[in-house]
Amino acid sequence: MTLTENQTTGFAFDLSVLVTPTKSGGSLCKLVGSLLRHLNHYATTQIVVVVPESQNSERLLSLMAEIKSRGAELVVIPIDQQKPSDVPNWRALAYQAASGRICVFIEDNAVVESGWCEAWRDSGNQGDWVIASGLVIPDSDRMTKTAAGVFFCEYGLFMPAEYNRQIYPLNRVAGNHWAVNRQQIPFDGDLNAIDEHDWVQKYASKFSLPYWNESAFVKCEREIKLREAVLERVRQGFQFGRGQAKNAGWLRRAKMIHGGPGIIIMQLGRLFYVIIQRRSQVRFFTTSLPWTFGLIKAWSLAEWAGWTVGTMESVFYRNLQNRTKNQSQIANDPTDFNAGVIGADEIAGVSFVVPDSGCLDCDEKPGLKSQRVA
Repeated sequence: MTLTENQTTGFAFDLSVLVTPTKSGGSLCKLVGSLLRHLNHYATTQIVVVVPESQNSERLLSLMAEIKSRGAELVVIPIDQQKPSDVPNWRALAYQAASGRICVFIEDNAVVESGWCEAWRDSGNQGDWVIASGLVIPDSDRMTKTAAGVFFCEYGLFMPAEYNRQIYPLNRVAGNHWAVNRQQIPFDGDLNAIDEHDWVQKYASKFSLPYWNESAFVKCEREIKLREAVLERVRQGFQFGRGQAKNAGWLRRAKMIHGGPGIIIMQLGRLFYVIIQRRSQVRFFTTSLPWTFGLIKAWSLAEWAGWTVGTMESVFYRNLQNRTKNQSQIANDPTDFNAGVIGADEIAGVSFVVPDSGCLDCDEKPGLKSQRVA
């Protein structure tokens, strides 16, 4: 599809690549460098990069400037904070700045492999999918045992199959490598956060699984210590269980609370099945099994606690709703996410989309404003 054809369908680009920081241990320089090596069709490609202050460097600016010089549209979103809980907010900022027909979310703990760009371009002709997942392979030569355990916890289900074995797509997507087909989304709406689990539940079901792009690979590697890895699993597991409990029915809540320890067996069983069925990275998985098991256990127990707390909060919230209804009061809405603004070195012709932190003396809702650096 050419740029002219895209414009007739309301999209300025074939592909928007939305680059965001990950929770920890990633490198925007490595990811942007891999895009520079493997990207093509620059005129119909848009790159949106969310740059935290901790990763803002001359090297990164140089790589982005080279991508721009080759004809791609480049949008930079500087942020002045980098907290693990802000990942969904960064995705929303990048998505609102994107103008592509296919929007691919990719995090800085990954680098793209050869053929990645063509695979996502071709995916637009693979049925009327709304949400899709790419595949993830470990950089086993550089990973520590802790990093390997984290990899299998997060992305073990998204590894490719070996020996020409078939992949059976699951009702989930890889958090660091997934995509949205904007042609199939009727209305984007106002977005403050984008979570892959929420979007799968919204746009997919057991009768309509996400499309898995088996030709799009990223290689994953990150630096992380054991204490940080455990705390990350605990935080994520608790938040996931708590969020699921708030939206679940009473029968499912009771099942998850009373059968909580079974989450460990379920998680390990699913991972074992996928790895054995696909014959992928079996030896690497075996050597990292003690770390993987420990991290899955931390996640599972934290998820169990999240289900318990979320259920209790739901009871309290329902009682509070009944009170406010009786008293004709309206509960306050949660505050919106605001990202601060950092100064960035100038890159000729690069668009900087700056999160507007709002004004203390005005009532306007914070949003996005564009600024072109001369």
